[in-house]
Amino acid sequence: MVKIKLITAITAIAILVGCGSYASTGAYTGATLGSILGSAIGGITGGPRGSDIGQIVGMGVGGVVGATIGEQATRK
Repeated sequence: MVKIKLITAITAIAILVGCGSYASTGAYTGATLGSILGSAIGGITGGPRGSDIGQIVGMGVGGVVGATIGEQATRK
């Protein structure tokens, strides 16, 4: 019984990890990089509060830009 559950879990993980698209990968990468850069720029210009706001804005903008680029790559 334990062996069947282990095989089922490993199979499910392999299937779920293998799924993806350029749009989702682009959105994740863009949001990550946008968050880092936005935090750095916000910290330089506005201190701790600027860092927080910059991180939120950077994450949103980076996610949208990354998803757009990823979607264009998927269409090709």
